[in-house]
Amino acid sequence: MEKNEQLIGHSNIVSFIPSATYYNERATKAFMANNLVRARHYLRRALDFSPHSVEYLMSYANVEAELGNYLEAQETYTRALQYAPDDEEIIISLTEMAIMLEQYDTAIHYASIYLQKHPHGMYVTDASAVIDMYGIGEEEALQVRHLPEELIAAAKLLEQQQFVEARDYLEHLIEEKPTVEAYNFLAVTYTYLQEYEEARAILHELVRDERANLETYCQLTMIALQEGDREALNHYIPMLEDVYPLHVETIIKLGTTLAVVGKYEQAYHCFKRLAGNEIGSERVYYYWLAQCAYYTGDFHVAAQAWRNLLIFFPEMEGYEPWQDGIEELDVHDCTQNREHIMRLLLSPLEHERVCGIHFLGLSPFRQHILAEPYVIQVEHCTVLEKLYLGKMLGHSFNGASQAEQIFIRYGQVADALHESVEEITTDNRALFLFWFALGNAGLDQQYEFKHVDAIAAAVHYLYEQLLGEGASKTAMAKRYSTTPATLTKYLNDIEQFLQSSEQNS
Repeated sequence: MEKNEQLIGHSNIVSFIPSATYYNERATKAFMANNLVRARHYLRRALDFSPHSVEYLMSYANVEAELGNYLEAQETYTRALQYAPDDEEIIISLTEMAIMLEQYDTAIHYASIYLQKHPHGMYVTDASAVIDMYGIGEEEALQVRHLPEELIAAAKLLEQQQFVEARDYLEHLIEEKPTVEAYNFLAVTYTYLQEYEEARAILHELVRDERANLETYCQLTMIALQEGDREALNHYIPMLEDVYPLHVETIIKLGTTLAVVGKYEQAYHCFKRLAGNEIGSERVYYYWLAQCAYYTGDFHVAAQAWRNLLIFFPEMEGYEPWQDGIEELDVHDCTQNREHIMRLLLSPLEHERVCGIHFLGLSPFRQHILAEPYVIQVEHCTVLEKLYLGKMLGHSFNGASQAEQIFIRYGQVADALHESVEEITTDNRALFLFWFALGNAGLDQQYEFKHVDAIAAAVHYLYEQLLGEGASKTAMAKRYSTTPATLTKYLNDIEQFLQSSEQNS
């Protein structure tokens, strides 16, 4: 068999390491020697093994900030905040990164959070200074912005689906009044006409001229989603997650964009901020409030929002998100957590996308997600992704070739792990990410996965050993109906190709 390209082509592997502590120590030594690039490398290794470690996330973010990579630092501090929401170092660091990125609304947001949670903290003076310098008066918050008359005319043309007329009107308008809003409207018009190159060119011009606003970046995100540009998505989505808009229209736009790309929790925060305010876009507001509340497990709010939607738009009867079959979601069940599935499917890493396909195949929302035109675009999938999607949709493989036989056994290992844990939850989902990273490394090295149960036992045993809470080889072997000796044999195999992938990375 040719090198793994015959089956899946070149894959993107995240290496898993024997000890996160080991790599953290190496990172500390590199940092003390002022070798920031090397420190960043070792911290990435530590985070491969312990992705939820606040200590490692903070260290990695600090190094990125020292290197001047403020956006990457901001993204990492945001991840750390998920696991330590009251940590004052993280909150003030996010304030600083927002200022460095000229995201002043976001800086105000985090400075305000800091003062609320740490009124006597060591950074009170700094947080107060941010609000004094960049803050706005209370009377300015959550206002409804009114479009100028010339753009109201353009909006009416778009509502009437007169896209060509809207394009011509806006192009003429821009010659006289080249405002950011007019350019954004023109980009929207090109998007409706499916002329994405033209839309993107307009938006990129605004970015280059430093005139881009939230609307600009929301549009760029949607175009990236429509075109399956995962690199662009992973650039724009974290930016949107940290924006804190102050106008009703921009909050709705941000919330809608985040919801469409599967960031339901962040989108839900946006829509909840609008409670009690004059909305003006009831259909959009109640529809996405219901969707986001439902997919984050807040069914009571979802049901109330849908009832309100039906008051304005009774024709939406029967389109409730829970028509997929489940009313009360268990968001800790990864097959019911739509946001988690979407995040994996849109990942830039192949093994995470394959893991997402595995979860998708078991999800009650499988058909609903597959119906989304931009989530799984087969033309952009690797061969492995296409094969695994076929497996999870029930396609039968007859093992006609050696490569196909290897793929079948590769998939059976995941099935054996699933059968062992019974339910894939937030507590054990890392086991599956671990397996797909290892499995892809094995495919890269033409490993044949000849004893499925023993390999699954070895993977599960190694995973638990790395967590420091593992069962004995005897107990794990019994769990997978194999012997300790066979488990050890395949454990040695896995460790060998794991070490090889580490050396080559």
